[in-house]
Amino acid sequence: MDLAKLKAPSSEEEITKHWKYTDKVYVSVICTTYNQESYIRDAIESFLAQETEYRFEIVIHDDASTDGTRKIIEKYYDRFPSIISPVLQKENKHSQGQKISALAVSFSKGEYIAFCEGDDYWCDSKKLDKQYNALQENKNILLCVHDAFVINEKNEESDYKFPKRKYKKQIIPHREIFLEKGQFSPTASMMVHSSIFKPLPDFYYNTPVGDFFIEIMGGVNGVLYLPKKMSVYRRGSAGSWSVRVLKNVDRLTNHNLRMITSLDSVKKELDIKGSLINKKKRHNYLGLADIYWKKNKIESIKYFLLSLKAGLMKDHLRFFVDKIY
Repeated sequence: MDLAKLKAPSSEEEITKHWKYTDKVYVSVICTTYNQESYIRDAIESFLAQETEYRFEIVIHDDASTDGTRKIIEKYYDRFPSIISPVLQKENKHSQGQKISALAVSFSKGEYIAFCEGDDYWCDSKKLDKQYNALQENKNILLCVHDAFVINEKNEESDYKFPKRKYKKQIIPHREIFLEKGQFSPTASMMVHSSIFKPLPDFYYNTPVGDFFIEIMGGVNGVLYLPKKMSVYRRGSAGSWSVRVLKNVDRLTNHNLRMITSLDSVKKELDIKGSLINKKKRHNYLGLADIYWKKNKIESIKYFLLSLKAGLMKDHLRFFVDKIY
């Protein structure tokens, strides 16, 4: 695994000297963070280390962190004031029910949006350049993603893997987004045209996670996939989604229920086949069946049958064997 962390140049001039096109902001890097002082430096350094011909900005949204995250952001802003745009909230917006990703994007100016959460980072200094150029070669495609390394809380290679794909540049059909049980692509791999945020559909503000729904909106004409691993995803880091939700039964239950509701809203508001929506929902139904098995077997059976109705998959056999035998 090549997890070498990128190092930021010492000045703005060293970054902007690569910029050949400066008439507008071509890419806005969106970083959302909360209480990630142990990780945020790696993320910011990897943004600043990008070598591209196109002018970019870095919008860092801190949701009123209570640790040292804000001070770290402020120090970087002092050094790179024309590149970094800090959004430092005085009150936690997530706890108020606001959609942080949408809020952060509202401060951006770029033609394209590149995402990276505060506990992840990029490991290729040409990432932005490669993705922007690839999208320019495929003008009808709105979303570009790539592969990523995955590490655990000990900075060791994780057993978790993103979907295995052919090691070649390709356009993945839109329908494939709905077929994945887990995450279709790493959040830190996503570069999407800003037009999908203007405006965002109402349902987006009530979704339990934003990345999947950005993928289905941005991937309507297919998803441009680059095989190289250009980012690092920390799984199980303090404050991460995998810790907050996957390891909390009540939150995981709520997540699955909200996903089902959100998918129903997608079916109503976007021109997407109901069969695709159902293929994604079956994973949430089976997740609920698994959760309810120990505390309410009737509810468990109900969700198991709903998942079967939405389409058969290998996980059904695994569930049956684990629970019955």
